Amino acid sequence: MRRCIIILCLLVLNSCKRPATENPKKTNESEFITSLKLHLRKESENQFSKVLYFKDLDGQGGNDPIISIDELEANTVYYGRIELLDESRLPTVDVTKEIIDEKNEHQFFYNVFPPDFVEINYQTHDIDDYGVPFGLEPKIKTKSKGNFNLEITLKHQTNSTKPRSGLGDPSIGATDIQVVFENICVK
Repeated sequence: MRRCIIILCLLVLNSCKRPATENPKKTNESEFITSLKLHLRKESENQFSKVLYFKDLDGQGGNDPIISIDELEANTVYYGRIELLDESRLPTVDVTKEIIDEKNEHQFFYNVFPPDFVEINYQTHDIDDYGVPFGLEPKIKTKSKGNFNLEITLKHQTNSTKPRSGLGDPSIGATDIQVVFENICVK
C-alpha cells in the first residue's frame, strides 16, 4: 500500500512538469546597441578605408556620444558595411550577426540632408527573404564638394508588421538605434 502511494505521488508530481520538448514562447526584445560603425571602401578598393563611428554607452540624455567622421572624396562611389556593437559589456558584443539572422524583422533607413551631395542605394544582394531592402550594406555615391548630414535608423519590425514588398516603411516598429552624423565633409 505504501509503495502504491509513493508511486502515485511521483506520477502526480511528474505530470505537473512541462515536457522537455515544449518551449515557452520567446519575446524578441530590442537589441542593446551602444555603437554603430559605417565602414566605407571606394569602389576601386578592396579594403575599407573610411569610417563613420558613433558610440553612446549611457544612452540618450546622459553624456554626449563619441562621434568620429572621416572625410569623403567628391564624385566617388563607396560601398558600406554597418557594424553594430554593445560596448557597455566586456568583452564587447558584436550585435551585427543577430541583426543579420533576424533581417526579416529589421530594416535600416537612411536620410540625407541636404540631398544635393550624395545618393544612397541598397545593393541588390542586401535584401531580406521577402525581397525588401535590408540596408546593412549601402552604396553611397558622393557628388560635389560640400557638407551633408546622414541619419541612419535601424527599425525592429515584427514579421506581422514589416512590409513584404517595396522599400519598407520607417514609421513601423521600434527603433533599435538612430544616429545622425552631422557635417560629413566631401572634398
